[in-house]
Amino acid sequence: QWSSRKIIGLMNNCRSKAAGKMLRGMCFRPLQDVDKISERQDLIEALMSPACSILLDELPRFMSKIPNIRSTLSALKQRPTGVLVHGILQLCQAVIGIVDLVKSSNQSHPLIDKIKSIGIANVKALSRMIIEIVD
Repeated sequence: QWSSRKIIGLMNNCRSKAAGKMLRGMCFRPLQDVDKISERQDLIEALMSPACSILLDELPRFMSKIPNIRSTLSALKQRPTGVLVHGILQLCQAVIGIVDLVKSSNQSHPLIDKIKSIGIANVKALSRMIIEIVD
């Protein structure tokens, strides 16, 4: 990947190529819109708050199960296979797990409240439908 002697190499602790590309894009094409910069700062501040610690502690467990979304959807358009359907199922289950985890938290914070308000009925229905198709 990038040389560790370059600044980007020192900053890159990403676990996936996609995250590394996103980091590189942020470094080489930084935001210039003041409102978007402020929105990103607010999100980072929210994630660093004590109320979000449970989410940050448990998130890697769910994120590791999520397949690369772009390549999965691209391949699914070309030719649906059992492996790709399984990838979509893993994504659905990870989303359900994250939302359920946050909903079980007794913490209150605008970011947590927003996640708690996510309706996952459609995701659960899609998950059930995939399981029925696979079985």
